[in-house]
Amino acid sequence: MRNLPGGTVTFLFTDVEGSTRLLKDLGGGYADVLAEHERILREAFAGGGGQEIDTQGDSFFVAFPRAKDAVGAALAAQRGLRSHEWPQGSDLRVRMGLHTGEPTLGGERYVGLGVHRAARICAAAHGGQVLLSNTTRDIVEDELPAEARLVDLGEHRLKDIDRPERLFQLNAEGLPSRFPPLRVDAPLPRSRFRDARFGRPKLALLAAGALLALAGLIAGIALALGGENSPRATDTGRGPNGHSSPGRDPARVVPGKSIGSVSLGMSESDVRKLYGSGVETEWRSPGKSGSVLRFTGPEAALSVALFAGKVVQVSTTSPYYATGDGIRVGAVAPYPGVPQSRTETALNTGELVRLPSGAYAWRNFIYGRNAYCLRDSRTVTQLTLDLLIVHVTRILVTDTRFEADLPSRVSQQGEGVTSFNGMC
Repeated sequence: MRNLPGGTVTFLFTDVEGSTRLLKDLGGGYADVLAEHERILREAFAGGGGQEIDTQGDSFFVAFPRAKDAVGAALAAQRGLRSHEWPQGSDLRVRMGLHTGEPTLGGERYVGLGVHRAARICAAAHGGQVLLSNTTRDIVEDELPAEARLVDLGEHRLKDIDRPERLFQLNAEGLPSRFPPLRVDAPLPRSRFRDARFGRPKLALLAAGALLALAGLIAGIALALGGENSPRATDTGRGPNGHSSPGRDPARVVPGKSIGSVSLGMSESDVRKLYGSGVETEWRSPGKSGSVLRFTGPEAALSVALFAGKVVQVSTTSPYYATGDGIRVGAVAPYPGVPQSRTETALNTGELVRLPSGAYAWRNFIYGRNAYCLRDSRTVTQLTLDLLIVHVTRILVTDTRFEADLPSRVSQQGEGVTSFNGMC
């Protein structure tokens, strides 16, 4: 029987980000990378007095008698991983989560919600990011290494945890400090034990682990080779689950709601299931930050802005997507002073409406400075114009709570707008 740390214990969970992708990229070399990752982490854990409770695949579960030693071990592990020269230019990143509690020791196991909370905190992180619970922060705040500091990320409701958790990001010199929004709905790392037993590994567990590893290897080979029903790595037109990519999805623009398959409020995980990983960047404004995913398909492209794991804006500069009235990028706008051969017909059919100022606008849209807009209390749909050619260059559907924060800004009304008052 192990002599597990008792009393107040700090739990540290780790998990490799993108392990399936690494397996696919490295093939047979993945085993060596995984072994080197284990060596670096175990050295850091041992240096902090941590006891390895369990490891499965590429995840660790470690207990520390002192919170500050757990934080020091996490920093040492991240630095060791970052300074190591990984083969084939691979970039191995590990997410980490820490929580301090007083779990019950039941023979060869820990019992308590604290273990589950620590695992959920780890799952919310991104590769290279270290997250601390508020409890751990309270204990270590005055004992941090000189080069380290904590950044308050605010309260978050973690999956399966009733009470919101205030989370803090551990920053230190030489380590990355900018990450996308937390993955609050992400699955738990593989070493995720609420009331698990921590005795010697049984033969059955070893056999199950071997089968899982074999299944993962087979899946990785299948992805790398590209079977009949598996997406090829070079097929940019399919998502990881065989779903559509931009240009192969529904071509509808629903004002105030969606462009193609992407709707406001959709989860990040659902977007990735549709289109794959995309190209990710970050956006920041005072008090807010999030990520932008860009996807390119055979006929179209989409830009999806996210905040707290939810879609808050979707935009396109591709003519593939169109409203029910046929408005799309490239359409000539009913702009003031520009003769339109279809104006009278469009007015008669209701496609266009005449504004009091003498300008015209597409039905339901109002004309503003360099744009047409349709707004309600929660969303704004904007058709951005190129004034030199007077055609639509971009379509934006935006959550109004973020319209002043996102990189693709909703135009503000300026002087010379005669058709309506207020913002676009």
